[in-house]
Amino acid sequence: MAEVAVVHRDLIPGSPARYDEDAVSAVYEMLDQGVRLTGGIESVISPGDRVLLKVNACWPVSPDSGITSDPRVVAAVVRYLKNAGKARSVTVAERSSIKADSLESLKRSGVYDAALREGADRIVPLERDVRLSATIPGAKVLRGEVHLPRCVVEADKIVYLAKMKTHKVCGITAAMKLSQGMLPWSEQIKYHRNDIDQKIVDLLRLVRPDLSIVDALWPMQGQGPGSPYREDLIRDFNTIVLGRDPVAVDSVCARLMGFDPIFEVAYIRDATVAGLGEGRPDRIDVKGEDVERIKRSFRRGDISLIGLHPKIDVYLSGSCKGCCHFTRTGLDPWLADQEKLKDFDTVEKITLIIGKDNPLEIRTEHHPPKSYTFVIGDCASRHRDKGIFLPGCPSLSLHGLMPFIGLGDEEILAKYARRLPEGFVP
Repeated sequence: MAEVAVVHRDLIPGSPARYDEDAVSAVYEMLDQGVRLTGGIESVISPGDRVLLKVNACWPVSPDSGITSDPRVVAAVVRYLKNAGKARSVTVAERSSIKADSLESLKRSGVYDAALREGADRIVPLERDVRLSATIPGAKVLRGEVHLPRCVVEADKIVYLAKMKTHKVCGITAAMKLSQGMLPWSEQIKYHRNDIDQKIVDLLRLVRPDLSIVDALWPMQGQGPGSPYREDLIRDFNTIVLGRDPVAVDSVCARLMGFDPIFEVAYIRDATVAGLGEGRPDRIDVKGEDVERIKRSFRRGDISLIGLHPKIDVYLSGSCKGCCHFTRTGLDPWLADQEKLKDFDTVEKITLIIGKDNPLEIRTEHHPPKSYTFVIGDCASRHRDKGIFLPGCPSLSLHGLMPFIGLGDEEILAKYARRLPEGFVP
């Protein structure tokens, strides 16, 4: 049976943004307890190994946002790998999301300083590393060449430090999905649609972490992985989940969040069926804390665009998860903020046309800044003459495009083009 450790404390000092040695020591003790419960650090890392630590610093946001790896956990993990693991070197690596600068994200999130203070030998923004070509045997969607950073290929051992969050498309995000940060963004976005779960499983075939640690001190529910809603941040979960089988680790995380890992999280189910790990709860030996005692019912994410605001009119037809996800992600920061929401008072209507098979006779108004029509994604391209066409499969849509209210067509299209990653061909 796969072994997964769950370690919980009622109280951990400080916060991700403000903490001291007591907090790092508390998390260090939790890590040590969890690793000992699952075979000891010597079963994972040999003295002298070059260890790559993949963290989550997806956007340049405050440590207290709950969106990125908690610096308290980063500090404790780097210290543990150096001291208990006797690693020759520890390289901390990340590639942030949607053209965000990874170095800026690592610094703003507090991850950079926490890692450096504990003796990390290198901190690598992965978009700046040399890329090596690879192929994935048995891949379902990543069937061509993919390009891995050299520091990943050259590492003796790989440790994932993931963040427990809900995800509007995948249900949850924990250890397995962290591998998406290995790809350049131009390759990652190609399969951010209904096939995203298969892409996650393909990446597990390519890169398999030797140890998966999930930071659930301040996890996120609802509109993750980057929710702007304050009520979506849980500040008292105070839990670490770890194990050598990332599928089993994610399965336990799903249960802690109130999900059925097999019936509700497709990538856990698919990885289990493919024999890449164990997602079935009755075949996972959970060490430490009782899952039933500390689990909570996390609010699910929602990508629906229906009924969000009286001035938003949508035509969805045959749309997929990708375009809906990025559109909702762009709108959520405005819907969550009463001050930003006042921007909608200045327009009469915003129309969204997404997906194929929408009727040709759709009548819309596009007269910026009075009214706007967005035609989102390649599937909807036959309606491109009705407003502003935002290409892509999926389209990045309104993610990063807000605020557009008050701008004209050319300004909006220029803003959209700046969001497209290098190498991305709509």
